[in-house]
Amino acid sequence: ITRMLNGMGQDLRADPAQRARLDAWLHGAVREMVAKHHDLVGQMVRASLDPKVMSDRALVDQIESKVGDDLQYIRLNGAIVGGMVGVCLAALKLYVL
Repeated sequence: ITRMLNGMGQDLRADPAQRARLDAWLHGAVREMVAKHHDLVGQMVRASLDPKVMSDRALVDQIESKVGDDLQYIRLNGAIVGGMVGVCLAALKLYVL
């Protein structure tokens, strides 16, 4: 079994078309499963976000671990754009008023 699975893995690595077919099949299977069991997915999400199961701090930590870099980028862009707008408004107020 190990040899067979290793061979299949090597075949997938060597054949991009085969990987694409497998990827498309997996996406379709997951979409179908989610559509078929959407109520169960909702229950699982609701249960995992229950305050008795996950504290607010744990939820924040989980979100930051997944999107922390993006949040930092958004914060940085917000600071830069906000600073530039502030300078423009101050200059406008200084020269117009």
